Amino acid sequence: MEGSKASIVTISDTNFVIAVYMLICSLRYHGVDSRIYVLGVDLSQDEIGILEQFDGVVVRKADSTNKRNPTNRKGEALLMAKGDDSDFITLLDGDCLVTGNISKYLAPAERGIHVRIRTEAEDICVYRERYQPGEMVGFVPEGILNVWRKDVAGCIKPQIQNTVTGGNLTLSKEYMSFAQRWHDQILKVVPDRYTKTVHNPSDYAYFQYDESVLNSLLAFDPDAPPVYRGNLDADASAYVAHLGPANPKPWKLWRKEKLIYYPYILELIKWAKTEGYRLPHIPWTFKACNKIPIYLVAYMHSWFHSCKQFASKAKDSICSKR
Repeated sequence: MEGSKASIVTISDTNFVIAVYMLICSLRYHGVDSRIYVLGVDLSQDEIGILEQFDGVVVRKADSTNKRNPTNRKGEALLMAKGDDSDFITLLDGDCLVTGNISKYLAPAERGIHVRIRTEAEDICVYRERYQPGEMVGFVPEGILNVWRKDVAGCIKPQIQNTVTGGNLTLSKEYMSFAQRWHDQILKVVPDRYTKTVHNPSDYAYFQYDESVLNSLLAFDPDAPPVYRGNLDADASAYVAHLGPANPKPWKLWRKEKLIYYPYILELIKWAKTEGYRLPHIPWTFKACNKIPIYLVAYMHSWFHSCKQFASKAKDSICSKR
């Protein structure tokens, strides 16, 4: 929306400092001048300084009593912009880059939440192990809806048909209370302990943690914002590129399908040096001199992963015939 102001929020712990640094570089490199808030989870002063050296970047220390994985603190991250003069707040995952100037997509025309909405086929994949025999697929299973309905204690009928993803979303400012509700609901239903993984298959209704909670609120909170399809991935010349969400992360090891962003990473590091910014520790996977081993390891990892998948399918096929 023309004339609207937009802020950006993201989250970083020590493991994500290099990722968030590259995200900030990509935003400033492409002329995105929005204020950027970083929720710093147990960051050192040096790590904070590395990020705050960029104009318009502010690191806020996260609540130290909250032991949950940083991915479960997205509501807390959105709330960092509560008191500023922005009209829209965009939450970006820390392991992302922008490929162009996305400024016009940070302030959409409609007021509400702008996010990627899953297709029926995607929801079938997400909930494939949770449908009951004979249940209609393509939507949230009824058993999960029942848990969400009870926990949210709001609407009787779900207000959404398909689920949304939990990152790279934009929220208009008048719905900031929904960010607080997201945060509070996570504190209520997600155990207060650190988890290395961002999913928990053993939790029936909240196996996607923050994302499950977000969808439960969009489904049953009567004060939830209207949901619109986001445009952060719609423009081929300026989109948000996700270097995750799966492991390994590229600062540990590049996956074959993400190698297209390796030259861009090198370009951003060169730009940061030229502009006089202090660099964090640069991992071996982000260095030009390691191009050959980086590509070799990426292709070997892809081959190994394919072999594991083939072996798993073969085992399942053999067992099903017994």
